Amino acid sequence: MATTMPHVDVVDDKPIVCLRAGESIVQTKPIFSHDSKCLFCGSGNAVKVYSTESGECVRELQAHTDRVTCLMLNPANKLQLISSGLDAQVFFWDYIDGVMLKSYKFPQPLHGLVSVNFSKGQFSFHVLQNSPRKQTLTEGQVVAYRGVSKDLKATKQGVIFESCALDSKTVAVGHKDDYFAGVSTNRKELIIHYNKKCIKYKMQYVQITCVSAHPTELSLATGCSDGKIYYWYSFTNEKQMVKSVYHWHSLAVLDLTFSPEGSLLLSGGHECTLVKWQYETHYKDFKPRLGSPITHVTCAPDNLLYAVSHRDNGIHLIRNTLDICQIYQGLTRTSFSHGNPVGLLCDPRSGAVVTNGRPGHLQFYCVHSDRQLFNLDIVRQNYISSENLEQPLTVTQITKAAIDERGHWLATYELWDDGEMSPEMQLKFWLFDEEKQRYEMNTVVDRPHDKALCSLTFRPYNSSISSMLPLVVSGGHDRRFKLWTLVDDTDIYRSNSKWTCDSVGFYREMDTGATAFAEDGSLLAVVFGCTITLWDPDTNVLRTTLSSSFDKKNIRQVLFGRKSCCHLLVATTAWQLTVWNLLTCSVQWSVSIGAVVLVDDPLTKYMAVFTHNGDLHVFEPANSQPVFTQTQVSKKDVVSAVFIPHKEESPFSAKGRLLWQRQSQLYFMTKEQDLLTVQYEANEDSTDGYRKKTPIKQNLPQSALSLIMSKHRKSATKDRKQEHIDMSVGIKETQFIQQMGNMSAVAQPPLPDLCQTFLETRLSKGTNPRAEAIDDEDEDDIDDIDGGLQLNIKADSDSDMEVTEESRSLSARKECSENMSQPEVDTRDLDRALGKEYRWFESLLKP
Repeated sequence: MATTMPHVDVVDDKPIVCLRAGESIVQTKPIFSHDSKCLFCGSGNAVKVYSTESGECVRELQAHTDRVTCLMLNPANKLQLISSGLDAQVFFWDYIDGVMLKSYKFPQPLHGLVSVNFSKGQFSFHVLQNSPRKQTLTEGQVVAYRGVSKDLKATKQGVIFESCALDSKTVAVGHKDDYFAGVSTNRKELIIHYNKKCIKYKMQYVQITCVSAHPTELSLATGCSDGKIYYWYSFTNEKQMVKSVYHWHSLAVLDLTFSPEGSLLLSGGHECTLVKWQYETHYKDFKPRLGSPITHVTCAPDNLLYAVSHRDNGIHLIRNTLDICQIYQGLTRTSFSHGNPVGLLCDPRSGAVVTNGRPGHLQFYCVHSDRQLFNLDIVRQNYISSENLEQPLTVTQITKAAIDERGHWLATYELWDDGEMSPEMQLKFWLFDEEKQRYEMNTVVDRPHDKALCSLTFRPYNSSISSMLPLVVSGGHDRRFKLWTLVDDTDIYRSNSKWTCDSVGFYREMDTGATAFAEDGSLLAVVFGCTITLWDPDTNVLRTTLSSSFDKKNIRQVLFGRKSCCHLLVATTAWQLTVWNLLTCSVQWSVSIGAVVLVDDPLTKYMAVFTHNGDLHVFEPANSQPVFTQTQVSKKDVVSAVFIPHKEESPFSAKGRLLWQRQSQLYFMTKEQDLLTVQYEANEDSTDGYRKKTPIKQNLPQSALSLIMSKHRKSATKDRKQEHIDMSVGIKETQFIQQMGNMSAVAQPPLPDLCQTFLETRLSKGTNPRAEAIDDEDEDDIDDIDGGLQLNIKADSDSDMEVTEESRSLSARKECSENMSQPEVDTRDLDRALGKEYRWFESLLKP
């Protein structure tokens, strides 16, 4: 019977909808720490701290209530970070401990920090904010403020630029704040503020896109919309001003930055190429094919690393030799105006979200760690920027994808259609290689259907039926569906298997729609207009049809129930949700609801449906009463959703809340490609939160207190010295062993010579970690270390040495450490001291 979806009252402790993953990490220009060990990026309302060595996000700094707009190191303390945001606040952070030290409140939202100075116990700020005239949304002004320590409020001191472009990349400050450079609102004038005067230089036919000031000289560089870079000299005097032109970019220059000493200039733009210019010369070097247009470029203080931000929400960490050493990749935003056509899929192996990424790519994004695992290049075509940015090139895009429930096979469908020429279509099957840990292409099918695909689905794996072969169903707009099966393709040259079309189905020449398999894979449902057809997938024989008498609209989605609801079939139209009982082939219940997205949890019997007005209903197919309802989960249209299994039990379900998410978490994506979820607000100490508490390693100078504390730590860790010594064994001589292993038997020297060289590498001055430890400690520490070594030898059950031989070995080792400055070493004492290692190495050299 047709009813309306009943409303479930939610208790006061109401869950919230939060942006769990996928925030942009390229919204601000990234900056390095003073020692280049950390990289700071603005991400939504937070600041992410990445390690440049491991590539991990080690901390999140959260205090802003609106988007972070600019980051800067404290000029008075390089161990502190300054951040500004649209919430009109500036925060000072101790990023090592993750503590917010103080904040300043401003009267208007801040779009950037131009400079921060500290003098006479107070901070002075030059900020970029909206113009009070508000004639256009792109008009701003640069204002000077002074921070008052008593009430931590910034007071206005003066205006530098009354009107300028509201873009932080078009404002720069000179060395020692002796001048300010900006760009007019129409971007056709360069404005110089020097000695309380403004000087303007007009540009003809082009617009200025970015400005960078030289760190040591009275000069600056501007990037323009025609790809040219202008160097400006002596610009404080209009009559003596000189400029030179450098040109390589074919499209607009999107960012410029000088190296700390000013000898290099880095530029980037739509060509996806990082250009390194030598200052005042025409010599340049390139790092091409970075995959996406460059939006920001930052140079480390030691000039050894470059951080390059890209439009696809990724940051490349590049060495000064132009080698990529790290990639920080967020959730890639695609170029589709209507969201991701692939939707959201779950990778069974990693538990990652699979969706569209770069053009022609699939991205595997881990929502648990909020980072991209890898990009899978499906199309294998280089990204080409359009010469006319208003009319982008037509590229090959992935419109459909499916993964089998074990993660062994991946099917993708790609389409190129410019509306004028014949479209190009390919269906590809990928097999996961266990050794290489990546997907390898197995089969390519050109033009699988006469028209584009509308659905692509794998048959579930049924372990109880050993003869069940992998099967894929594809539905096309040519009013046909095809069943693809895996067949043996082995010949005398190799063992192989491939996918081939097994059968084709149609129904009354009606348009094909959604497809779905039953949980055990024994039944296939294919939608044709307003009719659901049920087929035997092994024989492609029509079993029955289901058609509602009170709803003649086309069916959009269809899903089979799971677990105890496996005998039910759920279908949605524009304004109706219907549940069919497959045992009686009749409607069990139906509700009037404007469903746009229907998704099921593969681990439970629950399903979730999103409506046109943004409501979320979670229900069991056997019951019309929903188990959870929340209104207005998103003001933007929801386009896709997926259940992702938990890596550990949800802390909310353990408290008896959100029990339908006990095994999996529901994620959904909006039309603006925001990845959201429904959960209760996590505490700071909750494992479900994202505030990192990983300590950040720093190289700090020693002080009297640090020396006292180091001695205290040494005395407290004497029992663990044995472990540290054992860990150092075998590190220095690894290269020697590798050389001997790679050398042919005929070219190896005699065994006694090898043994002597091997033992000298173990105990020689400067290479033996044990000798260095003994040489640096006093006599009491030597006794402790020797005692640790004696305990280590006694605990070794495999050693066949006697106790008397152990004492001789320890005495010889101690004597060797005391006389380490002697150039010669008695090999007989060494043999007695390291008898066990000698016999072990000798066994390695035996054939």
